[in-house]
Amino acid sequence: MDLRERLAYPLPISVIGHLMGVPEDQRGDFRQIVDNVFDSTLTPEQAQANTLLLFEHIDQLIATKRAHPGDDMTSLLIAARDEESDGTGFTGVELRDTMILMISAGYETTVNVIDQAVFAMLTSP
Repeated sequence: MDLRERLAYPLPISVIGHLMGVPEDQRGDFRQIVDNVFDSTLTPEQAQANTLLLFEHIDQLIATKRAHPGDDMTSLLIAARDEESDGTGFTGVELRDTMILMISAGYETTVNVIDQAVFAMLTSP
């Protein structure tokens, strides 16, 4: 069994997707885009296209959550940003960048922790 593919990839994107309010039917897209962020074999053109796709997906998620807030981190970040009328809140770019960081770092690091932890347990019980 490919543990990385069957457990280490789907579990973190499911958890971080749920926490951030990413609809289930979009989590696979986020996974692929984030995987591509860390893919060192992409050409500069492919990396740039992937970055634009990531921005597009994050901006769409923010717009959806702004129109239909939920019980999730994205909705909370948007509310915190929109409530700060004195200029101390997130800018739109900071909101998007925070979302990217939370989704990508939450996903990628957890994939590697699961993968390495299971490997260590299996090879050094």
